Amino acid sequence: MNNMKKPMSAFFLFLAGCAAAHAETAPLRDDFMMAPIVFRHSQIPPAKQRYYQAQVLSEPAEPISDEPPLWVSDRVLLDHRDIQSAEADWDALRMPAIDITLTRGSAQKLYQITRQYRGGRLVLVDGESHTVISAPYVYEPISGGRVQAGGTGSFAENPMLARQIAEHGEFRAGSERPRAGFTLMPAYRRKPPATQEFTVWRQAACTFTAQDFSHIERGDASDNAGKTVLRLPLNARGRQKYQSPACLDAAIGEMALLYGRPAELGNVNVKEDGQAFYLFGAIGKDMNDYWNILARQD
Repeated sequence: MNNMKKPMSAFFLFLAGCAAAHAETAPLRDDFMMAPIVFRHSQIPPAKQRYYQAQVLSEPAEPISDEPPLWVSDRVLLDHRDIQSAEADWDALRMPAIDITLTRGSAQKLYQITRQYRGGRLVLVDGESHTVISAPYVYEPISGGRVQAGGTGSFAENPMLARQIAEHGEFRAGSERPRAGFTLMPAYRRKPPATQEFTVWRQAACTFTAQDFSHIERGDASDNAGKTVLRLPLNARGRQKYQSPACLDAAIGEMALLYGRPAELGNVNVKEDGQAFYLFGAIGKDMNDYWNILARQD
């Protein structure tokens, strides 16, 4: 796990202290897990694949929120021939994203393009449907030939969209205003909202369940930016699992919250220190929503 054994920042320790000092406690629901996950089996080194197993997750229906049309240059800067791979993943906010790797020769092209268009928008286009997939602003030249496209839809749709990018993806310049040589292009059309399923790879030896925790605590750190932190103290069984060689030896993936039947992926940051797990920084839901999800209401 990328988080395991890393020292927590002073800011986070403060939040955790607030949670402990002003904690409301409750027993935990039974059907949740904390486990390191990866989105692609190829991310797991061959020697560690025996520690992982497929986990099917459910993605609830969400309203379609397509972006408005954007003025896009008629000139293609890079196309599918410049793309070595496109793979589904998640971004720093734990939202659906696609990792795009360019060919070795095209990486330098991307650097020059992003240096030229710094401050503007670099548009990722589906060259087959002529629609906008993603249109981020360019703040710095991009070196290394790797791009992450965020705001791409859903975890369930992303593998299909990644294949579409690999086969038909194009990079072009974009503009909010009409310009000569630019065409108004609509946003990529997401599928109608419906509950869908997708598969991740879960580290089985480091999967923590309700039986590994004593309870859940809700701490209101309102004196510091209104942050709420949920703390789940490990019991003796949980601490033993945390220190087990199998768990420590298979440290690949990001720790994630999985809950419900069928399981859903919690969009919340997870940290741990060997004594407890901490949940904070929710996206989409409030941290108090996760309290209501995880705390057993007897």
